[in-house]
This record gives sequence, structure tokens and C-alpha cells, in this order.
Amino acid sequence: NLFIGTDLTVAPRLSINWKDFDTICLGIQYTLKPKIAGGNTSWYKHKWTGPGISSTKEWIFVKPDTSTLYYYDMNDGGCSVDSLKDSIYITVRPKLELFTSGDTTICAGTPALLSVWAKGGNGNYKFTWNNGLPISKQHKVWPSKTSVYYITLSDSCSTDNPVDSIVVKVLPSLKVQLSATKDTLCVGQNTTITATATGGK
Repeated sequence: NLFIGTDLTVAPRLSINWKDFDTICLGIQYTLKPKIAGGNTSWYKHKWTGPGISSTKEWIFVKPDTSTLYYYDMNDGGCSVDSLKDSIYITVRPKLELFTSGDTTICAGTPALLSVWAKGGNGNYKFTWNNGLPISKQHKVWPSKTSVYYITLSDSCSTDNPVDSIVVKVLPSLKVQLSATKDTLCVGQNTTITATATGGK
């Protein structure tokens, strides 16, 4: 009896491993790159679709302005019975926005309270001030003259870092000047003394 045999190699079933969703900040470029295993690796065919996207590359770059769903189809040229179909939803955080307490006017020698706050981005806010002020969302300042305070907002995620400013107007110091209709008098005479104030409010 003659027996003739051969070895057969069966490729593993096609599989995909990646996230179904992810979150990014506005302006960030995201790489769509699923991990594929199994099937005939030399026959892999890829197809990406989504808003403004149509590609047959293995992985692609996207930079969505709004939250977007991307679809992925993949097969190995008919070697495997099944093809792969999957999708990923990219959530885009709102635009980073900076707000201030607004310009203010103070009298000389009195403090001004400067406050800032933000919304959007990833919430890890960092408020950077000029004029030597440390990172904080609030400062009490005693400027001796009208000054402008600039604030830059960042969050370690967003690509756009908004800048705003607060003007603190300092009124002139309060002064008083006396004047008299006569500064030299004889006994029995009178004069009118007038006080004139300047500065302050």
C-alpha cells in the first residue's frame, strides 16, 4: 500500500483589536490604526469611510472638528470566510474658552481683584499671567499706575491657547489745595478760604 500525505497550514481566523471610542481635544490629529491578526496577511485589504474620508490605506490620520464616527472594513482577499467590519467613535471636546472678570477702575493705594475662568478642553486648566504673577485663577494686585494684565489659558491638550487681558485703571491720588482771597489781613478784616480737591473719584 502506498500512502501519500502533505502538511496543511491553516491560518488563524481574522481578528481585530482596538478601541470602539476615544476622546480628543479640538485641533488634535488622531491616528486610526487597528491591530489585525489572522488570515492571509499578504492579501489584507482595508477600507475606511466617514465624513470626508475614503481610504484604502492600512491606517489613516484624521483631525475632526466635531465628534465623528468612522467605519472600517477589512478582508484578506477571500482566504478567510469572514471579513471584518468595525467602527470607532471619536469624541471631540469643546473649544477651549477663557473668561475674565473684566476691566476695572481703582483709587490709588487700593487693591483690585482679578479673576479668570475657563470652559471646554480637558479641564486641566493653567492660567499664565504676565507682570510676574504666578499661575492662578485669581490675583489681588496693587498697581501704582494704570496697568494691563495678560492671561494665557492652556490645558495640556488643546492646540489653541486663548489669550485675554484685564485693564486696571488707577485714578490719580487724592489731593487738596487751599486758596484765600487775601493771605495777609489786618485785625478785624476777613478772608475767604477755598479748598479744591483733585484726584480720586
